[in-house]
This record gives sequence, structure tokens and C-alpha cells, in this order.
Amino acid sequence: MQYFDDIIPFEEFECREALEIEVKRHRYWKTKAVKKINFDRIETSTSIQYILESFTEARSTSEANEAANFAAMSEASCSMSGGGALSPWDFEVMPNQLFVDQVRVFEMPGSSQINPCSACNSEGTIHCFHCRGYGTDKCSFC
Repeated sequence: MQYFDDIIPFEEFECREALEIEVKRHRYWKTKAVKKINFDRIETSTSIQYILESFTEARSTSEANEAANFAAMSEASCSMSGGGALSPWDFEVMPNQLFVDQVRVFEMPGSSQINPCSACNSEGTIHCFHCRGYGTDKCSFC
């Protein structure tokens, strides 16, 4: 066992004060017990505290929809769908900073697929039901 001479010993008052702070952190602990404690002797010992930082990474895929005008698109742009199923782990994505919570959203290359909107048939408007179909509203789906 190694002894350190430069450590300032704790007094009874400081130990009791530290215990009272700890008791306040716990709901069912009583301060009455801390006041009744009798200290016979106080022995100090050193300890080393270290923090181990690590990180986890999760990747997932989901479909996203956006409005598209099929009349303005050429047939070449409509054939962008990828051949096979892509894994999000196939692409290298580096974090902006290490050990900081962050969310990154990317479009996976070759995964685009152009489909007509099922709600408005890619017209961008739907019939208004408040006026019994005489007017139109902007399609909220695409």
C-alpha cells in the first residue's frame, strides 16, 4: 500500500456535510440518521476515476416522397431505380464530430425510384371535399 503525504485530511464536519448532500439526493433517506452518526476515526484512501467514452451507430432506410412533374421529366431520369436492394452500410459516412449526438440524412446513390403520387395521380391537386368537389386543394401527400 502506498501512502500520500500531501493529501489534506477530512474533518468530521466535512464528512457530515457530504453525507447530508447525498441524503438529499435520495427520496427515502432521512437526514436524522446523519445527525446521529458518531465518527470514531476517518481514514482516507485515494482512488482513480476514469471515463470510458464510446459510441454506437445505427443506420436505417425509409422512403421519402416529393412532388414531381412527369411532363417535364425525360425518360432517362425515370430509369434511376437501383437494381438490387441496397444496404445503408454499403456507404461510408463519417461523423462531423466524434462522441457528439448527431443525425445525418442522406439519399443513397442509385436508390431513387420515381412513382406517381397515389393521392392525386401526380397532378399536385386534389378535389376539395369541403365544397363538394367543385374546387381543388394542394395535395398534402406529395
